[in-house]
Amino acid sequence: VECEGDSLLALRNDLGFVSTWVKVIIIISGVFGMCLLGIAAVVLVWNRKSNTVKKAQPLFLCLMLCGLALIFCSGMLSAQDHEGADPDTSVPAGQPGRYPKLDIGCQAQVWLYFLGTSLTYSSLVLKLWRITIVLVNPSLREVKV
Repeated sequence: VECEGDSLLALRNDLGFVSTWVKVIIIISGVFGMCLLGIAAVVLVWNRKSNTVKKAQPLFLCLMLCGLALIFCSGMLSAQDHEGADPDTSVPAGQPGRYPKLDIGCQAQVWLYFLGTSLTYSSLVLKLWRITIVLVNPSLREVKV
């Protein structure tokens, strides 16, 4: 028996919406995290001339804040689903490309997360490398990093 149109499984997958409460929790936690990052950035700029911030290497702190902001943005993109989005009717249900705007959002989510973790962890590793160069100094001579 052959049927015209989409299969029931493809249609079920096409209508799998994210719960409203899950969306609200994801977006609220993302906004809360971004607010905390904003507060941390203001504190960093406000205290930029203090010895504590100067010794903590403010450039690396700013890079970590930028990376964490990208990670929070990628998390907030995960709250979107195809509820209310217009499907491309030329693409069968359940196939990639059915919702072009969501495809762009999903790709952006992956790239933002990748760039955010790269920025955050590369600045941490570089900061630790600089500390290691200073502390692991067998000749006890002055090291310029």
